[in-house]
Order: sequence, then structure tokens, then C-alpha cells
Amino acid sequence: MSSWEQDLLPFLDELPTYSDAVFYNFVKNYVGVIEGDIIEIQRIKNVRILLQISDVFSFFQINNKDIFKLKERACFIDDNSNYIVRPGIRSDIEQFIELLKNHCKPITEPNYAQGENSCMCGF
Repeated sequence: MSSWEQDLLPFLDELPTYSDAVFYNFVKNYVGVIEGDIIEIQRIKNVRILLQISDVFSFFQINNKDIFKLKERACFIDDNSNYIVRPGIRSDIEQFIELLKNHCKPITEPNYAQGENSCMCGF
């Protein structure tokens, strides 16, 4: 487990309650500024939405001036406008999502207090 993952552990239980600016600022502070910008530009405003996104980088395919500015910071772009997300940025976001998924695994035992199965992080 990386040091930033260890830094995140105390926040994992309350992170699902973060939304909008609080969530974006958390990601920027603990995962990275560019990583947070990638999430914010797409308005992925909380953990629940982030865990439902199948490819958080697919929006880079859109040709738009705001996206291009971020693409220049987050990707390698060749002369033909082909791009690849910088490996460190891809890795940081993928590790963050994986950490959240592992923390939010559904509980298989029935939660009798709620009368249904639930997720460890409240989803």
C-alpha cells in the first residue's frame, strides 16, 4: 500500500459523504491536482458516481477547448492529435478507484438493522 493510500484510510468511511467542491478538493489534495481536475471537469461529484463510471478517461476523445487544456496537462499528445494519458496520472486515479471499490465491497451478510444488504461505505 502506498503512503498516500495509508493517508486516505482515516477518510474512507466519511468520504462517501463528500460531494461537489469538498469531494474535488479532497481528490486534489490526496490524489493529485490534475487527477482532481479530470474528475471535476466531468462533474463526477462524489464516490457513488465515480464508482459507476466505466472509463474515467474516455471524455478526452471529445474535441473541446476546455478539455484540450486539461488534455495537454494530463496526456502525451503527438503531432496527429493522438494522445495517451500519462501513466502516473492513470495509475493514481485507477489506484484511488480500486481503493474505493475495495472499501465499498457489498456486505454479503444481511444487514438486519436496515433489512437489506448494504455496502460498507453506506451505498
